[in-house]
Amino acid sequence: FNNIPLTSEYNACLREYLFKSLKHTSFQMRELLIVGVDPGTTTGYAVLDTRGELVRARSSKQLDMNSIVEEVVQLGSVLAIGTDRQKCPQLIEKIAAMTGARVITPGYDLPVAEKDSMTQGFTGNQHEKDSMAAALYAHKELEPLMQKIRKVLQQEGKPEFFKEVTKTVVMTGKNIRDALRMAQEEEKPTEEKIAAATATEGKNFPEQKNETIEAKQLRRLKKENEILRNYASKLLGRIKAL
Repeated sequence: FNNIPLTSEYNACLREYLFKSLKHTSFQMRELLIVGVDPGTTTGYAVLDTRGELVRARSSKQLDMNSIVEEVVQLGSVLAIGTDRQKCPQLIEKIAAMTGARVITPGYDLPVAEKDSMTQGFTGNQHEKDSMAAALYAHKELEPLMQKIRKVLQQEGKPEFFKEVTKTVVMTGKNIRDALRMAQEEEKPTEEKIAAATATEGKNFPEQKNETIEAKQLRRLKKENEILRNYASKLLGRIKAL
């Protein structure tokens, strides 16, 4: 991208983002995220990290499935998607399918009073508050498991594998120590794995029956990589149009 003219600070920011996006390979485990989505005429979403800290909250009438996925995947790897409804909205199911995330739904529609209590101190609009409540509920559901994972990894002297182990355990139900062994084995991808990922770049990655855990992880990471590359391509087009 060295020939892209930097005619403004805006261009410079976009160019920097392109470089950062394209640095991600199919084998990097990025920050794990818990997302809440409030579908509607105006759609809102809220993104938390695994500590329950707010990363981003946004709402707009222009937000659709693809734009939500593109914006969220820029921030990290989606671990779970929550809703404030007992019956999961179709939009959330589709986003989960695109990102390989686990869907977490409450056993009842969260009442307004409970959502207001959960989001006390949060200054977003109602759509963002509802999505924040959904994300907080999902985080609350996962927190005991994540605490157990942290404890086991601390005992094993391997806290640096938290993201890899958590993703595997949450998505597959695999034993924590088995997930740790897998993460250690997969820490350095072989030339064969890199070649395989490159050969399938840009293709669809449908779920296969009897798919291994490793294959599921690779399929999810390829999806994320493809989303990032597509978004980077869109930004490049905007830069050239300026």
